[in-house]
Amino acid sequence: MALVSHVVAYNLVHRVPHVLFGSSVGGQYAVMSMPVTIALQQEFCATYGLDYRTPLLEDGIVKAQERVLLDAAGVFRGYRFLDKHSGGNQGYCLLSVQHLPDVLFGLHPTYDPARVERCFRDKAPLCHAWIRDQVGDALPEAVRALSALTGKAAP
Repeated sequence: MALVSHVVAYNLVHRVPHVLFGSSVGGQYAVMSMPVTIALQQEFCATYGLDYRTPLLEDGIVKAQERVLLDAAGVFRGYRFLDKHSGGNQGYCLLSVQHLPDVLFGLHPTYDPARVERCFRDKAPLCHAWIRDQVGDALPEAVRALSALTGKAAP
């Protein structure tokens, strides 16, 4: 939510109409890539006239295909650790310890979609307030401009 809030504020200021998130097929167990989260992020972004998309999921691109595409484009994917590429381009924090079984043994954590939605809806007002603070008086005009570009009528 913090990442998307930052992206929304940036996009509003710079009039960038789309938010593209890199979730790929096979990673939907992660909170950020769960169907409920994607639907909530789309709703959240539409509030600002932004179009939130997950092109890898939408096009059915699995990790192996994603890796080929990124390698062909010369994109650094991080240093390989076991079967993952993350060291060097993805930060880790204390909370990421819960993903060690995934990294080490391929055992994915599970999250209750109802709890994910409740958390999202509980925290959304804080994110909206932060975005308003970042964008300031330009917010209404930015939302109108982006709604015109994306066809996403802000409520």
